[in-house]
Amino acid sequence: MTKKAFTMVSLFLMSVLILSACGNLRDTADKNEKLNETLPYYELNTADYSEISYDGTTYVITDICLNRTDLEEEIGQVSKRFKNVEGKDFSFGYVYRIENVDTSVAVAVNINNEYRQATAKDMTD
Repeated sequence: MTKKAFTMVSLFLMSVLILSACGNLRDTADKNEKLNETLPYYELNTADYSEISYDGTTYVITDICLNRTDLEEEIGQVSKRFKNVEGKDFSFGYVYRIENVDTSVAVAVNINNEYRQATAKDMTD
């Protein structure tokens, strides 16, 4: 294969990969948009960023990190970003049901791309 033909094939393959990646990003964006339209908002305690509340239940965000495989479907959203809060940036995302755990006991919240366990406040007292 000549150098010119190799370059053309390489450019074609890179173009296909880039277009495929853009398609996957668009699919993810479409999925997130639909979720955002249907999921309820959990209220974030902005006084100290350690609690979220929904439907009369307050959850304390713990240092316990969960794996994505420990989680079930998204059940809510916080969707807040804060820059330089006490020297840290925070990005709060979706709230998830934890596998085999009732939501009256605990949920998981995505903070800075980590899934942190949030335990119902009456369970932590």
